[in-house]
Amino acid sequence: MEVYLSLSYWLFQFEAWIILGIVLIIVDIWVGFGMIILPVGVAALLLAALLFGESRQLFGEMDLFPSWRVVLIWFAGLSILSVGLIRVVFQHSRKNRTDINKY
Repeated sequence: MEVYLSLSYWLFQFEAWIILGIVLIIVDIWVGFGMIILPVGVAALLLAALLFGESRQLFGEMDLFPSWRVVLIWFAGLSILSVGLIRVVFQHSRKNRTDINKY
């Protein structure tokens, strides 16, 4: 039972990251934080995919996540990357439309 209470156990479970990602995306959509939490949820889903790939040895013998600290560093990096990508995508889609608020 003590293993399940350990934070390092849950950081390596890709199912936990999927749940976290879905919850963060739903909260951002329904509460409307102005797309602050959305990139973090996307990063959690990307990290879940990487953890799944590593658990199934899709990357070969390469060890992407040797410790829980590395998992958190990947999560932080993916969060920053997804913030930039989402902002670029939404700004690019906004350029093509005329703004009804410009007089």
